[in-house]
Amino acid sequence: MSRITTYDPRPGWGADVNADHLWADLAARQHGAFSRAQARALGMTSRVLRRRVVTGRLSEARSGVLVVSGHPGSWVQSLWVAHLWAGERSAISHRAAGALWEFEAVETGFVEITTTRRLRDEGVIVHRKRLSDRDVTRIDGLPVTTPGRTLLDLADVYREGRVARAMNTALHLGKTTIQELEGVLARCGGQGVRGTSLLRQLVEAHDSDDVVSQTTFERRLGHILRGAGLPRPVPQYEVIDEGSFVARPDFAYPEAKLAIEADSYRFHGSKEAWRTDLARRSRLARAGWRVLHVTWADVRDRPGAIVDLVRRALDLDRPKRSS
Repeated sequence: MSRITTYDPRPGWGADVNADHLWADLAARQHGAFSRAQARALGMTSRVLRRRVVTGRLSEARSGVLVVSGHPGSWVQSLWVAHLWAGERSAISHRAAGALWEFEAVETGFVEITTTRRLRDEGVIVHRKRLSDRDVTRIDGLPVTTPGRTLLDLADVYREGRVARAMNTALHLGKTTIQELEGVLARCGGQGVRGTSLLRQLVEAHDSDDVVSQTTFERRLGHILRGAGLPRPVPQYEVIDEGSFVARPDFAYPEAKLAIEADSYRFHGSKEAWRTDLARRSRLARAGWRVLHVTWADVRDRPGAIVDLVRRALDLDRPKRSS
């Protein structure tokens, strides 16, 4: 960008005009927020900043942090404000980071940061600890704890069920791995570090066989049903109702209008996928179908329960009437 050099008797005015463009660009990248230190580094003088605040072009969101008036407020803007207020070594963490990573079961709307500074401000949850550079990354420029470190922090503020669902999201979407989580535990966990015990328990209990191919699932389920003398279901059966496609359940008994969903590999990695699956189930119900849910753990550990469930659903235990 070319620098404005037009003479003006007021010292620093030309530099301020140039800085005006620079901080406006910076603020746009940071959802309308920037710090006084950032503005000064770009050449904006304190006098001009004061004038912008007095005239209403800027407003002070927190000590040392300004936002552009008229810029749409948002949760992400609040995260930027909190980070700029806490300083360069801070990072968005815990529930706020989990929501940014789109982990299932993590609530949105929290403004939560980790920093070494002693800070207190209403509306911001501050965790005081030192973060390693290995545990911080960026999402659209905003410093955020890595998925693995975020899960360790979530284990500090959530109970087992929520943490397990968040971890499963991270693993299934490829945002972390068991090996990375073991590394986070080795590096950051330990006696006195809250969340360590819960996350270690979940990592140790994780079974990679929970994510199996459709072929493996179908083969094992078919073997169980045939071994019990039950009919073998039709895989990937296309349900049509009144000439329109309804759904393609994982397994089906078309004559009985019975669908079997293999929930272990049909994983809901997002709210949108969850909504889509609910709509599909509703369409099946409207078409007169029943849906049974079977997991890989059922196939592996409880085959007898699957047989009983399918037998009752097919009504095979009822004696047939004699003609």
